[in-house]
Amino acid sequence: MTSNISAGGSQAQRTDQPEAQGEPELPHALGGQEVELASLTYAERKKKISRDKRSARYEQILALHGGGMSGRAIARELHMSRRIVLRYLSSDGFPERAPGSGRRACGKSSTLISSISVNAGTRARIQARACLVR
Repeated sequence: MTSNISAGGSQAQRTDQPEAQGEPELPHALGGQEVELASLTYAERKKKISRDKRSARYEQILALHGGGMSGRAIARELHMSRRIVLRYLSSDGFPERAPGSGRRACGKSSTLISSISVNAGTRARIQARACLVR
């Protein structure tokens, strides 16, 4: 903080102003991670955060198992399914999720649309829109 004293005759006036500060520095590891996450799309960012959480849980399960806990005790401790704990323990490495097909199934809406009496082009547009709305 700097102090500025201005004397204008017999009265002295003191103003305390904070020094000019730039942006606060982030730790290097955290700053790089934020830049990396900022460059991703929303869906990619969600996937990465979800994967990081699963990876941390996987490491936690391995650490507890290495400490002598059984799969059942680990599941109870972490409030998880025993099946997931056993899957993590039996895998050679971190089990990645299988990639999706990239297409969404429309389900019941397609049967409703097919009962409407319209031409084929209009029906296709309605079905496409119905799949996007879900």
